[in-house]
Amino acid sequence: MDTAENEKASSGRRSAISFTIEPVNLKIVTEPYVVLTARGYAPVVDIEVDGETDRKVMFISAASLSQVLEEFRSENEGNFTGIHIKVRKESPDRFAKYVVEAAK
Repeated sequence: MDTAENEKASSGRRSAISFTIEPVNLKIVTEPYVVLTARGYAPVVDIEVDGETDRKVMFISAASLSQVLEEFRSENEGNFTGIHIKVRKESPDRFAKYVVEAAK
């Protein structure tokens, strides 16, 4: 997600999380909804990052993220809410795939 999308998503809303190669433990606390970005509507969920107090928004449209989230959703009685995962980027490249696994 580029800076313009991040700013657009967070204007009047929670800030959007950006991932790096460092893993982030988080819990999804809402079902998906859409926000308007510079590129049109995008699906997001609200999250709580372990060790932080403020909720953030996580964009969930990337295939490498959504495919794994769908597996976790299926195991969670069809719900996103309550899924606890660890997320990082595969490499520092802006378009690197997400690596997602169950949080411990």
